[in-house]
Amino acid sequence: MEQSTSPDTPLVSCIIPSYNHEKYLGNCIRSLISQRYNNLELLIIDDGSTDQSRAVIEKYRSDCEARFNRFEVIYQKNKGLPATLNVALAWAHGEYFSTIASDDVAFSDKISNLLPYFTSEKIAAVTGGYIEINDDGKEIRKFVPPMGLWNFEDVLQKKAKIYAPTAIIKTSILRSIDGYWTDIPIEDRAMWLRLTHLGYLICSTSNVVAYYRRHSNNLSQDTIKMTEGRMRIYDRFEPHPLISRMRAKDLYGAAKDIATSDKSLARSYLIQAILINPLSLFTSAALQGIVHSIRK
Repeated sequence: MEQSTSPDTPLVSCIIPSYNHEKYLGNCIRSLISQRYNNLELLIIDDGSTDQSRAVIEKYRSDCEARFNRFEVIYQKNKGLPATLNVALAWAHGEYFSTIASDDVAFSDKISNLLPYFTSEKIAAVTGGYIEINDDGKEIRKFVPPMGLWNFEDVLQKKAKIYAPTAIIKTSILRSIDGYWTDIPIEDRAMWLRLTHLGYLICSTSNVVAYYRRHSNNLSQDTIKMTEGRMRIYDRFEPHPLISRMRAKDLYGAAKDIATSDKSLARSYLIQAILINPLSLFTSAALQGIVHSIRK
């Protein structure tokens, strides 16, 4: 497919928030240079990297200046991802806003494949599927979401499968909610809930448009951080009849995930879940959490 050259095609702001990914950053930048869609601008925000990320960025400066309608680099002290994304949102000139982590890779047709799905003013974002890769770029598995238009209840109950590296968001709508919450570690899930809570829809497609890199990490600590973040998100959408059910479900899932490393905390999560929603005790999520927590 040839690059789009029509002046009527909307400008898309591509954003790379970068932090200590010198090993992968070049691949990420090249994936945006190779986009088949022409009308793009690129902002790279280095969030206080201490490795050689700056050298990698500068290596591609001339290529980016030649490729993109506008190209900027910001080097800042470390602010964290949500605050960095808000810096990008304030900077963006595009009608659409597309972020990708500096260790991920966009397929060359990501933008051109997803933009046509913005068929209604009610659609705030369009997403697709991805292929998970490891540190060395080896493909592990593919995730393809069910196609559909998803509302707040769908996102809350996780019926909607929304993958952040694949998303394109309408900039004006994202600005209408003042961007990303900076005190929540799961900034993307909070943002999808906030958008749909206002009545907007998320459109998911079956187009696989990115590689998402899975790194080895401390599962126990990551689970605790994410669980605490989910509970804080739910606090902000109370009262809603589905909140207690989702709190319990997430607590059961967390108990299952950390049971091998911290049985005491896992059991604490189980007790919290039962107290929050006693009827949840009769769900498959509860059964799995309990089995893993009592297993030796």
